[in-house]
Amino acid sequence: MRIFLALLLCIFLGCNSQPTDRQEPVVGSKPAIANGKDPREELDTAIAEARRQLESKEYEKFVADFVSPAEKYKMSGLKIADIDDVLEPLADDLIGQLQGSQKMQPVLEDDGMLARFKNPSSDGRDLVFEKTGNLWYIQGATPAPAD
Repeated sequence: MRIFLALLLCIFLGCNSQPTDRQEPVVGSKPAIANGKDPREELDTAIAEARRQLESKEYEKFVADFVSPAEKYKMSGLKIADIDDVLEPLADDLIGQLQGSQKMQPVLEDDGMLARFKNPSSDGRDLVFEKTGNLWYIQGATPAPAD
C-alpha cells in the first residue's frame, strides 16, 4: 500500500520513482464513449471526463483511463484495492486544477504532444497532459519550467 501511495503521489507531484514490491496487476477500463469517440481524444473532453470521474469518486476508473501507459507499466503488479484511500485526499486539489484548466489555454510543448496548464498558485506546479497515440493522459502536476 505504501508503495502504491508513493507512486500515485509521484505521478501527481511529478517525481520518477519506480516501485519495487509487486503484487497484482492494475485492472483497466474504458471511459464512456459518446458518438463512437473516446473523450480522451480531445484535450477539452479529456479534462471534462477526468473531472467527472474524480467528482463521481470513480478513482479506479480514473487511474485506468488517465494514467499514461508508461506509468501504468511502472505500476503493473501493484494492488489497487485501496485506491479510494489513496486518491480521495488528492481528488479535491486535482478537481480544482482540472476546473481551472477548463478556463485556460494550455502552453503546447513537444510539437503539441504536451499541454501545460499554468498553475497560478504559489506552489509552482503546472497541470500537464501528455498525448500518447491519439489519447491524452495526465502526466501529473509538475514544476513549472524555469524562465
